[in-house]
Amino acid sequence: AVSDPAVLQVQRLAAAAPQVRLNPTSVETTRERAVLVRGEAVFSGCPVNQSSLAFQWTQVSGPPVSSTYLRPLGQLYLPAGSLAAGSAYTFSLRVSSDDDPLQVSWATVAVSVAYQPLVAAVDGGASRRVPAGADWTLSA
Repeated sequence: AVSDPAVLQVQRLAAAAPQVRLNPTSVETTRERAVLVRGEAVFSGCPVNQSSLAFQWTQVSGPPVSSTYLRPLGQLYLPAGSLAAGSAYTFSLRVSSDDDPLQVSWATVAVSVAYQPLVAAVDGGASRRVPAGADWTLSA
């Protein structure tokens, strides 16, 4: 038996939200180094309006950083000295469409800040001779 042809109507209610890609996806650094994380919106093959996206970085965890570094841009830049040694941070990039509030995606990046090894700088040349058993003081 052969059935009659059927027609289905499909209505798309919303466009696919862009995915967020971060580079790098995690960072290991020291306090003396700046951190740069780039984010981008990646679209599916479906036709989507790409002209009106908003980017916003937020801090999820870790010791507070200045909100001036959490700018509405596709990249996160944390200058040298802005992070605490021995701390772990998580930052999130949220990408949303100005045209459709349901089009929202986000991704997170983990930033681990290690301690810098202690290095002593002694004035007076590259070496200093001190007799065995003699006391000497190094001012800090």
